[in-house]
Amino acid sequence: MIDRGSRLHFRALLCLAILVTPLLPLAASDPISFSADKVRSIFASGREETLLSGHAWIKTGDIEIRAGEIRLYGNKQRYIESTGTVTIHDAKRQVNLSGDVVFFDRDSEILKVTGNTVMEDFKNDMLVRGGILESRNKETISIVQVGVRVFKKAIVARSEMLIYRRDEDMVELTGLPFVTKKKDEYRASTITINLKTEEIQLLGRVQGMVQAKNDAPAASPGPSATPAPAASPSPPASQP
Repeated sequence: MIDRGSRLHFRALLCLAILVTPLLPLAASDPISFSADKVRSIFASGREETLLSGHAWIKTGDIEIRAGEIRLYGNKQRYIESTGTVTIHDAKRQVNLSGDVVFFDRDSEILKVTGNTVMEDFKNDMLVRGGILESRNKETISIVQVGVRVFKKAIVARSEMLIYRRDEDMVELTGLPFVTKKKDEYRASTITINLKTEEIQLLGRVQGMVQAKNDAPAASPGPSATPAPAASPSPPASQP
């Protein structure tokens, strides 16, 4: 005969198995690890969903997500939606992301962040802020839009759109881009920055102001002054 304590222990193990089973992918997708203060799962066909609440944490492949709430849904837990001060660490790409809402498609490897978006790129020592970010990991590009700000050592930039090509270490700025490097200023229709060499290229309606090497603007030469005529020698004084 099984006592009450054994029955409770068995039920606890059964509940744990039920919670974990739907999170184990059946195909080539990366397995999922998770933790949270509270877990709720729905197993109805076509409505499969797992909701993690309170100090929610999840890891899939090289990506870790922390948030107030994380929702997994779709076939084989394909989609992950996170809300409430979300932070993401991507170990493979050496990137940290944060924002108000994060959506991640595990199959297409497209990650979208909205609201107070911040990207810290440790590979190129760059910080980017904006309103919306989309990271297409299979294409190795990230797109940031709305009030974009870029900070990298002596370079500070702003624009309405940024495309970061990680494999090329290149950033492209469009939408009224403006870049400063130390005391130099650049404006153009499109500005590209090589993050390795810090070379800046301008295209279309180019404007700029570059300081001279002595950190002062080079002065334009004024009109040459006409030399005064030499004074005629005075005659010697007569001797008495």
